[in-house]
Amino acid sequence: MTQGISDKLWQAEARTEETKQFIRDIKRTTRRRFTSEEKIRIVLEGFRRDTPIRDICRREGIRPSTYYAWLKEFMEAGKERLQRDTVRGATRTEVGELKRENASLKQLVAELSLQVHVLKKRLHRSWNKGEVCSGDYCREGRDSGTGGRLSITAPASSGSTGAGQEHLLQMDEEKD
Repeated sequence: MTQGISDKLWQAEARTEETKQFIRDIKRTTRRRFTSEEKIRIVLEGFRRDTPIRDICRREGIRPSTYYAWLKEFMEAGKERLQRDTVRGATRTEVGELKRENASLKQLVAELSLQVHVLKKRLHRSWNKGEVCSGDYCREGRDSGTGGRLSITAPASSGSTGAGQEHLLQMDEEKD
């Protein structure tokens, strides 16, 4: 007997929860959406102080907390707008000019990165093939104590002021 009563109570509670969820779904789908113009109109009407806020909220079908949230957003947007007026933003022509300059700089970086990559590959290949000279510089040998660095001297015939000085180049350990 008690089992039958508890089953009926459980079923009634389940139906109650289903009903509550159904009502929430209906309220969510039928909720009135206010456009920004309507929100501004309601907030400005509250500024006039002709009618109390509770009456405005009752007439519009909103809660006072919703009204005050809109009021806060309205005030923050106005504050941001006024602050933006003191700090001059870029004009369309300035933005376009900056975009063009940015694009040209990106292209320059890409070209230079490609050149560096090609030069590293070329030097790496010549080093792996055992060539003695690469370009204007000749290899003296690999120093195992420098962590993969190669000691290179400029040839005496180059006529440069740095002839005979050693330069250290970082070599990639990877092969093609």
